[in-house]
Amino acid sequence: MKLTSCLSALALWGFAALAQGQEVSIFTAEHVYFGNGQNKREVTQDVKLPSGSESYEQVILSVRTYCPNDRCDWWDRKGALYVETDEGQTVELMRFMTPYRVGARWNLDVTDLQPLLKGPKRFRVFIDTWVGPGHPQGDGWLVDATLKYTKGVPKDRPLAVLPLVSAKSIEYGNPSVETLAGRVVEFSEEFSKAKIWTYVTGHGQGNTDNCAEFCQRRHTLSLGNWSTSRVIWRDNCRDTVTEGPQMGTWIYDRAGWCPGDKVNPWVETLPGSALGLGQETSFQWQPEAYTNHRRDDYDNNGHTMPYYQISAFMVLFE
Repeated sequence: MKLTSCLSALALWGFAALAQGQEVSIFTAEHVYFGNGQNKREVTQDVKLPSGSESYEQVILSVRTYCPNDRCDWWDRKGALYVETDEGQTVELMRFMTPYRVGARWNLDVTDLQPLLKGPKRFRVFIDTWVGPGHPQGDGWLVDATLKYTKGVPKDRPLAVLPLVSAKSIEYGNPSVETLAGRVVEFSEEFSKAKIWTYVTGHGQGNTDNCAEFCQRRHTLSLGNWSTSRVIWRDNCRDTVTEGPQMGTWIYDRAGWCPGDKVNPWVETLPGSALGLGQETSFQWQPEAYTNHRRDDYDNNGHTMPYYQISAFMVLFE
């Protein structure tokens, strides 16, 4: 084949690929670490996303954490990727837990979030690491994150994304601390249905019932007169796939997460008829009642404060 023919074929292939969609890089080999007088556990990046004039059948978020200088952090660390709304609120797109000492990668279908994933946006990646270059327990983490847009018509057309609870930690089992989160919302436009996305993970150990990392508890979501509940627990940690064999206690099941895996969002669907237009409605998350009788001797080692990490948002559909 002549060179001109090859170049023409490549150009046509590139045009066809572009016509089908596009891939946008959010972070590339971003070094997340703590040390040497620097705190880079959290990094922000401004990114120009597609304008929103096109319709996309699917949008996939891909995140990879891997080892700087082949020296990953020794420990499983809580991490997340966030995006800011045009109003300055924060939405947690993906929560993940790094593996022990090796890399991992995850994909998440975020097609529902198209109203949020367009135009100029500010993203933030956070990993709760306490090591960095030259530390005896690793140099921290490198992070890649991309969004892949595939053109077409989605099964459901999302109208808007409404933040409900920004990511926060809430102590569990202390009678003097209110263990709930929520907000009052009002719906100003008609919609056929809504989905509530919630991230809930339990942390802390050595407490009564070994909460909140290693205890199974029922959690309830409510919105107006609608409510649902489920036990937050992962029972398949030993099946976690990473980019090499993990160290540590990764095989043990935990409250909503596994070392080396993304956290699966808790997604509930409810009809628009369940929510009234122009009426204030209260959203709330709450775990089942529990009292921790070992609250006075935390040692930041085998006995740490039990808490839940919670965030939530709602997607409205045409």
